[in-house]
Amino acid sequence: MHPVSPLRLASLLALALALTSCNGNDRPPAAADSPAAGSTPAIIDASVGGPPPRPAGVSPTAPTPAPSATAQWRCGEQVVGVHTDAATQAVQLNVNGRTLLLTHADAPTGARYADIHGNAFWAHAGEATLTLAGGEAVKCTQADASGVG
Repeated sequence: MHPVSPLRLASLLALALALTSCNGNDRPPAAADSPAAGSTPAIIDASVGGPPPRPAGVSPTAPTPAPSATAQWRCGEQVVGVHTDAATQAVQLNVNGRTLLLTHADAPTGARYADIHGNAFWAHAGEATLTLAGGEAVKCTQADASGVG
């Protein structure tokens, strides 16, 4: 048997070490390790695949603002301008050159608005009552509806 030189031994050891480090871990994952075609990954990177997913039940568009309406009512001898804002659940009354802001109040039927000064406007089925500063309630009829918007 021939003696092995230290240089040859070092070369063989280096080759053996290099071969054992190539054990196949540098390969991409097999098809079984990757998600199935057509399935959605658990995490989506917005920079690659578009915006992140939206939680279920969330609309992709902004909510439509609630409509507002303006109408003219005849309450006794006065004409009252009523601007209803559904978004804030309030009405603005224009009475005798004054502007009153009334907020939504509980009512068994219809829409009732009131403030802390005793002013109230209660509308139901095309009729209404107006109370100013806690006085007598005056019956109102709708004089002219200028529509929604």
